[in-house]
Amino acid sequence: MSLPFLPLCSTGGTNDSEAGNSNTPHRPTPAAAGLMDSALGMPELEIVRNILEQIHADDADNAKEQACSTVDSWLSANRSHLRLRDEDAVWKTLLRNVFPNAPAPASHDGEVGWLPENYVPSNNKELFYAMCNRYRHLRLAEAAFARLLVERDEAERVYLDLESELVDFMQARPGFTFHSFSRKEEPAPDDAGPGLTAQWKAVARDFRKARRRWFRLDDRMRQEWDNVIDARNFVRAWVPIPQTLRPRREPARPDFHLRNEPDTSDEDDEDDP
Repeated sequence: MSLPFLPLCSTGGTNDSEAGNSNTPHRPTPAAAGLMDSALGMPELEIVRNILEQIHADDADNAKEQACSTVDSWLSANRSHLRLRDEDAVWKTLLRNVFPNAPAPASHDGEVGWLPENYVPSNNKELFYAMCNRYRHLRLAEAAFARLLVERDEAERVYLDLESELVDFMQARPGFTFHSFSRKEEPAPDDAGPGLTAQWKAVARDFRKARRRWFRLDDRMRQEWDNVIDARNFVRAWVPIPQTLRPRREPARPDFHLRNEPDTSDEDDEDDP
């Protein structure tokens, strides 16, 4: 977001006696002084109108949301400023300066609640606030994906650690078997004592729960990524094609043949997070 700068003179004279010491307030340049004199002669509403028309935003992170917040701050600073909400020319300028590539609003007959808003803007003010909302929606979608990515990666680390622990247990103790496809461990050998049997069940249960959690989070990753792509498209097209309806090519996912298989374990995992 950018506002015009009013340059100031670093000194007020041509020599030290005229300029004063370093604590002397800087005086404005003649050009800046002229602008300020002009502004002071304007009605307050005209000053605010001019400020609003100078608000710009590029594509830097959060720049457009900051511009939206600045507009609201100026309009809510004084009750008299609210009159500017009804001036379409102000909103037309703001749209051009903040959202120059805003898509043209269009009706949507598809899934209710899929679009970020439940109305079709009918004027520049409504379109401006709808675009503010769409950029906020994009930021939140990207943040949700980033959080899920961290959670998924941590779940994968735990799952792989427990898989190594399970394999080490079986290699060190012949007779203990875990069937990956059925997601179920064989009962402990008859000659295993109660302690070892309990340890085997605990190791296998922890592995199953960790793998199931990783599967769920990994499956959610694609859904959340689809949400991010949709959110990015919302700021380019009013009613884009949903990402779930677009053809896609992607590599086979790890252990894809296990993801939809029922868990035949005899353990009760109701406490699974």
